[in-house]
Amino acid sequence: MLIPARPVWWWTLLAVALISWLALLLCDLLQHAGAPPFSSPLFDVDTDRGVAECAGYAFLLTGAVSLVLAWRADRRRTVHCVLAMFLLVLLVDDMFEVHEYVGALVGERAGLRPIAGIGPPTLGSWAMWGMITGPFVLAFLLAWKHSCSLARRSALEVVHWLAVLLVFAVGVDALRPITGEYGLGWPDSVAYVLKLVEFTGEYVAFVGICAVALRLVLPVSDDGRSSDGDRAFQVQASAGYGTTTGSSAGTSRRRRPVTMPTDSPSR
Repeated sequence: MLIPARPVWWWTLLAVALISWLALLLCDLLQHAGAPPFSSPLFDVDTDRGVAECAGYAFLLTGAVSLVLAWRADRRRTVHCVLAMFLLVLLVDDMFEVHEYVGALVGERAGLRPIAGIGPPTLGSWAMWGMITGPFVLAFLLAWKHSCSLARRSALEVVHWLAVLLVFAVGVDALRPITGEYGLGWPDSVAYVLKLVEFTGEYVAFVGICAVALRLVLPVSDDGRSSDGDRAFQVQASAGYGTTTGSSAGTSRRRRPVTMPTDSPSR
């Protein structure tokens, strides 16, 4: 079979993501051309709290809620709870531009100098972002030790998508200031292409995080099979980890045949 079998929710998510991505790109092109009624900055994919960013927030919030639900279903998935909290902090920080504002202030107060065309505000925002993510890295490592193996596997998938997000949100974004105040004189067309590339990479990462998290709480197929999270719990339970069957938790005992005493034959 050329097309792999997927549940309805997976195809729905893919269709919504693809259609919304194309629509947002079209809106940005019309905004860039100044065509009404799309001339508002809200239709620019780079505008904070604009239409494009709000669409990405929806995927990110869905992923965070799904991870919390997976953790509530089985408390051995502590790593999912930590990732959910990190996604929520990431959402709030990006929505209110916390590390940009504080980072710019730190860059000016510290007297940072431009490095390879990257100005003090960007360098300061990177330093602020490192201060935010540091505690979560430690919490993730601690939660990793107290999580089951299947929870770790899905957590690694989320981390992989976060790495993709980092590449575009930091790596590609770092190239864009080169065209600006501290730049090397690149044409505006290059800056525009970089903007679209950054948006696309971040959007794909948001959708990927959402898909991994939804797989933990929704059926993995349309034939009634349970989600990956439920299947993980069943596998662990059958192995005797964390279950409370029988007279003691985490153990299973075999029943011995009971033989009733019989009277000895009379002589």
